[in-house]
Parts: sequence; structure tokens; C-alpha cells
Amino acid sequence: MAEDAAEMPAEGEGQPAGEKEQAGPTPNMLHVTIESARGMPEESATVVNFKYSMLTEEGAEAAVAAAAEKGEDEKPLGVVEGKTTEFEEPPAGTEHTYGLKESYILPPMTDLLLYRFITVPMEFKVEGLSVPGKVQVALHELVWRPDPKPDDPDEEDFLPDAPGSFVVGWYPIVPEEPLEEGQEFPEKAEVYIRLQISDTLLSKEDLELLNVVTISVESMHRLPEVWGPMPEAVGEDHEYVYKLKYSLPAAVEESSIEIEIQPGEIVAKDPEPEPPADGEEGDGSGDGGAVQESKGVEGAFEPEPGEEGGQEETSGSEAKDTGELVVEEDAYVQSTGSRVVVRDEKSTARITFNHTTAIAMQAGAIVRIKKLFAMRNALHIELIRELRAEGEEYVYSKKYHGKIFLDGTGLLEPGATSVDVRCAVEPAEDFALPTEKQLEDLPPPGGEPEPDNEGGANPYLLAETYLKVHIQTMRPLVNKPKPPPPQLPKVQDLLPTRAPVPKYAPPMSGSEQFSSDIEGIILELADEYHALFLANGGGDVALEASEVDSRRQQAIFQLNTSGRYYDFKERLKTSTLRIVRERFYKQGLDPTSEDGKRVISRLYLELQDLINLRLKSAFSAPKKPSSTANDSLMLQHLADEMRLAVEAQLNLDFPLASSHLNTRILAAPSDAVVWYDYGVLCVRNGQLDKAQECLRECLMLDPRYTPALLTYGVLLCTVDRFADAETYFTGATNYSPDDVQAWSLLMLFYDMESRDMQRRTAIKKILLLDKASSSGTRSSPYLRAAIFCTDLLGIQLVERAATQHIVKHGDSQEVQLILVRGYMHVEQYARALEILGPNADKSGILDKDKRCAVAMVLRGHVLYLKLRWHKLRSDVREPPSHNEVLLWYEKALTQKLPFAELLSQVRMAKLYLWIGKYYEAKEVLIKACRLTPSATTWLGLAIACYRQKELDQAEQALCEANILDPHNSQVWGMLCVVGLAQNKHDEADMAMKQALKFGLNTQETWPVGYGSLMLEQMAVLYAAEGKYGPAAIVLMRGLETSYAPSINKQLGEVYVCDNELSLASTAFELFVQADVAPSQPELISVLIQLVSVSRKLKRSRETRLYEQKLQTLGLDPAGKPLP
Repeated sequence: MAEDAAEMPAEGEGQPAGEKEQAGPTPNMLHVTIESARGMPEESATVVNFKYSMLTEEGAEAAVAAAAEKGEDEKPLGVVEGKTTEFEEPPAGTEHTYGLKESYILPPMTDLLLYRFITVPMEFKVEGLSVPGKVQVALHELVWRPDPKPDDPDEEDFLPDAPGSFVVGWYPIVPEEPLEEGQEFPEKAEVYIRLQISDTLLSKEDLELLNVVTISVESMHRLPEVWGPMPEAVGEDHEYVYKLKYSLPAAVEESSIEIEIQPGEIVAKDPEPEPPADGEEGDGSGDGGAVQESKGVEGAFEPEPGEEGGQEETSGSEAKDTGELVVEEDAYVQSTGSRVVVRDEKSTARITFNHTTAIAMQAGAIVRIKKLFAMRNALHIELIRELRAEGEEYVYSKKYHGKIFLDGTGLLEPGATSVDVRCAVEPAEDFALPTEKQLEDLPPPGGEPEPDNEGGANPYLLAETYLKVHIQTMRPLVNKPKPPPPQLPKVQDLLPTRAPVPKYAPPMSGSEQFSSDIEGIILELADEYHALFLANGGGDVALEASEVDSRRQQAIFQLNTSGRYYDFKERLKTSTLRIVRERFYKQGLDPTSEDGKRVISRLYLELQDLINLRLKSAFSAPKKPSSTANDSLMLQHLADEMRLAVEAQLNLDFPLASSHLNTRILAAPSDAVVWYDYGVLCVRNGQLDKAQECLRECLMLDPRYTPALLTYGVLLCTVDRFADAETYFTGATNYSPDDVQAWSLLMLFYDMESRDMQRRTAIKKILLLDKASSSGTRSSPYLRAAIFCTDLLGIQLVERAATQHIVKHGDSQEVQLILVRGYMHVEQYARALEILGPNADKSGILDKDKRCAVAMVLRGHVLYLKLRWHKLRSDVREPPSHNEVLLWYEKALTQKLPFAELLSQVRMAKLYLWIGKYYEAKEVLIKACRLTPSATTWLGLAIACYRQKELDQAEQALCEANILDPHNSQVWGMLCVVGLAQNKHDEADMAMKQALKFGLNTQETWPVGYGSLMLEQMAVLYAAEGKYGPAAIVLMRGLETSYAPSINKQLGEVYVCDNELSLASTAFELFVQADVAPSQPELISVLIQLVSVSRKLKRSRETRLYEQKLQTLGLDPAGKPLP
């Protein structure tokens, strides 16, 4: 291939090779650096020299000559040449240091330059060894550079977004010539070489299509019979020459590269092998024998009519040494389907060309050559037969003028990079036989005309002549389709193993239900009595009979006027009817008969006994409960509520988190920890007054609770009450003298107050505690204090701690990351991004350490919050940008030391769901469910499965989410959606009621796109089933928290389907008058429906109004364009 590179035409060779551009953009430079060598033998001094040409041989000579005319210091353009300086023998065991740095101007970018960089390595010669050595450096990475690999060094050049393209590394030195006996060469000798161009040669889009196409014209077979040749008339003795030429598309539009192949050499047919002597058997290994055997095989494959050959096909195995009968390889001529015995090609008469042309093709040329390959008659080779004697005319030139059409469709198969084709030779357009007069005026060699036995038929068609061509590309012209992503684990494989479900408990009997209702009524009556008579300090001691009767009458009056008495009666009616049906029912019983009266009497006694039993139980002394069982249940309840509160904080849903923490306070109001947890939540949510109240309550219950003391101290510093804060910091150290965290915060407080002696005392105490600790680990007290203050929005304390740490211990990545978290919590996103980088002044964390996965995740968090992705809802039409946020999250996962946390995975999944990448969302959420299973992660996984039509897996994930949080309205809402999709209507109806009961609204954790609110999805499915009532109910719930146009539009369409035209008109009018502007297609659809509804309601004024609005949009009432 290298020898043919010189034949390849190069664009831009018309101008002088060494001439530089006088004006224009800065030229592209090639920088060559040879640093040092290692592994050299002792007592050796080496020199490295190199030379590399980016031009053809003629162009290189012209460039050198042009540079010589301009002066000795002028470097030839397109020729790289240099040599390291000699130096004294280095000390033993040290590297040979060269320090060569040279720069060369690259010639204008051409196909030849690309081809040489891709295929021709640069050679460096090493002198000074016992045997001269050489180093070969491949240059293809100067054209396209692969993405960094995990094992690449942590250097700037190996990181994404590095400028330019480069080749760098330690390259082995090998002998320039094979070693002779007795010669030695160092085995591990290497040279450090760096080659870099200042700018990329092609854009990223053009690099994706760049390719090297190699066309090898091998030989021509089945020559016309009159060509012969005889064995003595070949080579220079042959009277004719055979030329081929063709053209390929160039980089410039509508231009081409003309390629003329050197004349081929005709080869005579091999002589037939002599038959074996009498009594001897042939071994069957000769060519003739093999061919003869193959011709005797019956049932050989013949192509179907119209089937094109061109690929070599195997119809049997190769001949073995045993001489057994085998079938040879067969091939077929493209288009004609003519069968070819491959072995015959090596023995029959033929013309060998053995010509190879390799061309680097850019994007435009690749697109055009693909079109040529796809069309049979678009790419052709021209065949010319001429007399060997120059200048002489050949009378049969038109007769033997042929065309060979290349069918390269094999290269258009996905992933194909090479194809062997046998192309039929066809007559050219000017095919003609010479006339008798032309034969007389210009007789052929030998004087006798060629015989014409076929009535003027073309000799190529008669002989079935064909040309064998091999086409190869460096990269596939058509890439293989990406394989489907790996199958993700099923949801059932992720579900945890749980204890068996408790044994089925039968429903309560009528008597049990009546007793339960009575118990509830007694408690409500007691509350009512307390509110009436005891709440204001009244008592029940020594009441007169008249006072007792007065209170009874007042209580009955209150129950009657408030409706409670009626409510109690209705509640008891149900359970009483159940008792009657279960124990006292007799068919046809007359209540006025004696039997009826006895039944009623027994019923009355039964009910009276149940009431007395419950009254006695309610007002008797309570039994001492089992403290162990109650404590265990209470602890489990508090832990569950805390888990749900943490989950809500993860989603930045502070109202929901506050609700769960309030539940903990109601369950255990005397527990200091629950008050502390609620106070910390209030601090993070910015409710400082409420936080102080909660922390004071906590300290009132437990004055020695150190975390509350420290948190309250930080909170007081935040609101500039430093004098009060000292009391709590010192109290924490007094109550917990061995708590390093308390001493660290006290030290930071003294530093803020500039009380140096007290600060030193605190530091001394911290050092003693660190020394006495069993772990033996030491951490900066400033960092300890800063980490504690970060989540409490104490940015002033965080900045002070970071500053003092930098002054005393120097800057570090850990300090900068703490500052980033602090600024992110107080919504100072610009300062956080400035610290993270990358910045123009290279001062950010990601400028200094481009593979810091933690910084990448934090940058993703900051951008996520800055762009307000946490506020996104499915009633928003235009979401913020997501590309950069996802970029940093994904980069963090591809680093050598990846960093993944639950928060980043949840946010990645939220972005993936919004942009429709459900497979990626499912993959991330599976990891999140394995890392920290929660109702949020299982709900997200269920939505991803539902969007991929995996309804069974979605249902399983929702069931798990429901177990973890049975009061989650979104889980119930999604269960309704999945149930409707599975035609489980009873379950869907129950789930819808539960969703509405627990407060489902338009604020969703996992929004999936405009117009796809969970309530809207439920409405669509209900409407599709013809259940317009439930559809309207859920849409009305959505309008309570959102005025999205899509909800009103959908509600109006539901009312239209339910024939509630008046309600439909109201919903559509609200759509038109909404503050949020609808899209034009939505507006047109609603106006058309409003016109139709107004006509049916006979509202002529509204009809004209909406028709006029449609006319302003250029539409008639039916929505068609106006003429």
C-alpha cells in the first residue's frame, strides 16, 4: 500500500511545495518532543534523528529545494526532519536526556496528508548503540483520538476536552536490521516521544465519516480466444498492452480523482500435466486432476435467475493429502451469475495487474461513493487494448474497448469492510468492428485479420471475460446497528424476602362491630363532656342531683343541635342490623306477634349487655400494659416516620417531612430527640423562629442533649446572638467533656470572637482527645466544625473555619468541597460554581483535578438546583435545560474512582424520565433501589417500567412502594393508572379513592412531561373506558392546585363525551382565559370545540365570538384554512 501512496493524486500539489501562506489564519503546527530514553546500556551516548514526509516523492523534493533557496534555517513545508544533540556519557543508571522540542508548519490539509497520518508511521532512528535501533510511532491519533481509557494517566492531555490531537508515550527501540550471531541489543530500551498538532485536522462531525478506501485490481480472466497467448509471446514479447483507468469522488463537490493503472502483464495458460505412466496412479493433487474431479461432481450449485454473484462461496472442503474426492471453491461473476472455478484462475491464461490504490476520503467523498456503490452502472473501470509500439494505431481498438462495472453493494452491508467481486467485462459505448477498408488501410499485426466466427458479437461477452477486484475500507461505510441494551434485572429479583403474611383473620361479627362502635361513641361522648363542663376548670365533685340533671339535659341538647346524636344513631344502625340478620332473623316474622315481641326483647337485652360491658370496660381502672411490647411498637413507629421524613427531605419536600416529624412529636411528646429532629428540619428549611422553639423544647426535656446544644449555638450565631451562643457551646463541653465535635465548635466560636487564649485551650483539649482515641485518627478541628455547620446553613461559620484551616494547614480539595456544599445549601450557586470550575483562570477544583468525581456530582447538584429542576411539574410546557446537569452526573460515574450517591441517582432518573430515556431511568433506579430502597425509588422504577409497557413489573414495584409508605398518594395514583391499563377496574377504583383521600395533586416527585400529570393519565384511561364521572373527579382535583391549560381542555372533552355541554363550555372558557398561554394547536382544538358546543347550546353570541377568534388564526369553524 505504501508504494501506491505515491500514485495517489494529492489535492493542492499545484502550488510550490515549500511556499508558505503570507496571510490568513494561524497555520497548524506539528510539535515534536523527544524527552529522554531509558533502559540503555552503560557507557553509551545516543542520538535520535527522524524524517517524515507528508507529500509525494516529487512534492517532497520540490519542498526541500524551495526551502534551500530561501536559506539554511528555512524548513521545507510538509517535510519533518530533525536530530537531537549529542551529549556526554550519562552517569550509570540515569536516563539519556535529549530535551528536543521542534515545531513544523503543516501543509494545507489534503486527502494525502490524512492518508499518510493514518497509514504511514513516523520512524525515529537511534544511533550510538552497538547495533543501530529504530522506533516507529503510529500517527493515526493525530487525525482522530480515542476517548480516554480508565488506565490512562491522570494527566491533562489524556482528559476529555484537551486541545488538539497528540501521540505520546514510551516507545520501544528495536534493531534496525535483524541481529546477526554474537550481536546484542538492549531488550527494554525505550524513548519518550510526544507529537502534537496545534489544532484538529477535521471537525468532530467530519471525523465520524472519514475513511480510507483501498481498491486492489488483481487480474483479468477468461480472455478472448484470439488473444492467446502462446508461452513464448508474453512479457515484453507480447505485441499488446492492457490498460485500466477509473475515477473516484474527491472531497470537493462534483470533482473526482482520476486513477490510471499501469499496463498489466499477460500470462499464458499453464501446460497440461503429463499423464501418469502405465501402471501408475495419479495422486489427484495436481491442478488438472482437481479441476477434472470438480467437473465430474453432479448437482453443483447454480445461482437462481437474476442472482448476482461476486462473493466467494464454498461448496466443499479443500483437497486433503489422502487424495479423497472433494469439491472445490466456486465463485460467480456478478450480474451474469457465471460459475467460476477458483483454482482455474491460477492456471488459465490471464492478465495480472496487482495494482492497489488507497485514498483517504472525507465526509463528502464518502457520501458520494456510497451512492456509487449502491448503483450498478455508476462506478466503472475502462479497459483499453493498444499496441505495445508507441504511436501506432490499432485497428481493433474499438472492438476491444471495454467497461467493467463495479458492484460494491457488499460494502453497504452493516459492518462490512471488504468485498471480493468478479466483474464482467462489457463492450463500451463505441464498440464497433473495423470495416474491410479500415483493415486494408491499417492492417493488424501479422497482416491477417482476426477471424469472426460469431457474426460480429463482442469477444468479451462470448468469452465471459471478467476482472477480479478487491475493495476494502478501514472502517465500515455502514455501521452495524447498536446492539440492544442488556436486559435489566426484573423487579421481582429486587424485592426483599419478607416473613409470611399473617394468618387470615375473619371479619368482625355483628356483635363485635356493635361493641367497637359503642367504644368509639363512648370516647367521643367523654370528649364532648370534657369540652362542655371540664375544660374551663369545672369539676365533678359533690354535684347536686339538680346539677347532674341540668348537665345531662345540656349535653343532650348539644348532641342534638350539633348532629352528633343523629350520627351516633346512624353508626349503630348498621351494626344492629347485622346482629339481627346473624342471630335473630326469621323469615315472615310479625313484630306484633308474640314471637316477634320475644325476639325484640331478646335483641334489646343483647344490645344492653354489650353496651354495659363496654361502659364497664371504658371506665374501669386500666390494666398495666406490657411495656416491652408497647416500647417496641413505639420505636418502630418513630423509626418509620423518621425514614419517611428523611425520604421527603431528599426530594426537598419540606412540608411532607414536617408532617412526618409532627407525627413523631404527637406519638412521643416527651422525647427530646423527636423535638431535635424537627428543629433541624426547620433550620434547613429556613424557619429559624420555629427551629428555636423546637430546640428550646428539646433542651427543656433534656438539658444535657449535646447535639441540641451545639445546633442551637450554631443557630444563635447565624442570627448574630453570639453572647447567647457561648452558653450553649460551653454547656455542650461541660456535659460531654470527651466530645471532640463540641470542643471543635467551641474553638471555632472563640476564633470568631478573637479570644485567642480560650481558642488555644480548646485546641489543646482536642489534641488530647484525638491522642487518647482508639482509632488514632486526627482531623482538623476547623474541618470538623465546618462540616457540622454546613447542613445548618451557618455559612458564616463555615467560611471562617475554611479560612482558618487554609491559613494554618494550606488549601485542600476537602476544604473547597465543604465550601461548595455550604454555598449550595444557602442558594449561593454562583460562588459554588466558581469554586468547582472549570474556570477561565484554571482555579476551580475541576481545573486542578479533572477526574474528581465528587466535584462532578456537586456541580450537577448545583446546576440542578440553580435551574430549579426540583420545582418542575408536569403542567410546565418548557422545562429548563438538562444537558449539562446530566453530563456531570454521567461523567462522575465513568471516572476511574466513580462516585455515586442516592441523591445523584434519584436526580439523574428524574431527568431521564422527563426527556423520555426510560431504559436509562430504569437502570439508574434499579441501582437506587438496591442502594437505599424507599417508596420514592420504587415509585420511580414503577413509572419507568410503565412507560416501557412492562405493566407486571410496574405493579410489583408499586406494591413494594406501598408497603414502605402506605399513605403515599402518588403510589396509590400510579396503582390506579397501572390497574386501568391492566383492566383491573375494581382495584383501580379503590386505588383512585385512596389517592384522593391522601391528597394526590399536581405536585409530583417524578414528572414525565407536559400534559402527563398522574391525574391526567388517570382521567384519560377512565374516559377511554367510558367512565366519565371518575375522569371528571380526578381532573377537578388537579384544578385545585394547577391552572394548566391541558387540564381544563381535557376536562371539557370529558364533559362533552358525557353530554354535559354547559360544564364543557365552562371548562373550555377557563382554558381560553387561563393565565398560562396555551400552545397554538391546543388553542385551535379548544376553539373548534367551543364553536360546536355553543351552537348546540344555542348561544349565538359566544358562537360568533369564537368563530372570529378562529378567523384571526386563518381558520374556518371546522379548523380548515380559509380560502
